[in-house]
Amino acid sequence: MMNRKIILTLSCLLVIGLLWLLTKESNLSRNGSQIGESKSPKKQLDTAIHHLEQSQSKKENRGERNEFKLPIVAKSELREEYKLDLEKDNFFDKQSPFKFFGSGGVGKLLGKDGSLLLQSNEQQAIFSIRVNPSLSNVVALGGSSPNHAFSKNGKLLAVLPKAPAQGQINFGSWHWVSDDVLVGDSGDLIPHKHDPEKHGAEGICEGCYAPLTSNTRLYTFNVKTKEMGEVALPEQLQGKRFTILRAVYDGTLEIADEEESYMGWVKINPEE
Repeated sequence: MMNRKIILTLSCLLVIGLLWLLTKESNLSRNGSQIGESKSPKKQLDTAIHHLEQSQSKKENRGERNEFKLPIVAKSELREEYKLDLEKDNFFDKQSPFKFFGSGGVGKLLGKDGSLLLQSNEQQAIFSIRVNPSLSNVVALGGSSPNHAFSKNGKLLAVLPKAPAQGQINFGSWHWVSDDVLVGDSGDLIPHKHDPEKHGAEGICEGCYAPLTSNTRLYTFNVKTKEMGEVALPEQLQGKRFTILRAVYDGTLEIADEEESYMGWVKINPEE
């Protein structure tokens, strides 16, 4: 009887020991597997990039963008009426030391002494020029090609930025608001979502049109300091699309909405 109890006790201890060993081996195997799967720095970087790309893809699908905000460097005010001094406004065309010859993007810009400042070619168009209030600087407008600012002595002051930031439309035009500061119009691009039924395999929508921007923004560029900033728009213009019809000698812009309905005048006041 005693021997049977001893044998039973030993058997139980043996079973318990075996179970303990099996459990420990299982834990070691699991830990070893985790250690073996521990990512190297390169794999960790690749994983982080993958997650970032997935996150960015989700944002793009939701129409979100990483936005780079430029500082507010000028204020503006909307005026329904503006008294234009035609004699003073025409002064610039009569007295400008700069001369432009050409049309349709083909032409050349000459300085005060007749020297060639810029000439159109296959990569560079020149549609028009604008002279600053003191007649000392000029900007040559190249459309989708680069825009250049020159001094009357023929010095290239700046090649103007193409767009404010990624996700924004290229500048449409530039206008002087002071001797050194230009204002340009841009806007936030509407994210394009490809619809095979509407746009076809090539992504071209035949017979349909969507605006390129969700709203218009104004930016200034200083040809002396090469600094760019955003113009704070009056409340009436925030979130709206509008175009610049013309600019006059004191930096006031005449604007209209996207349907060419008259909106008024906007006076740009660069902060000192």
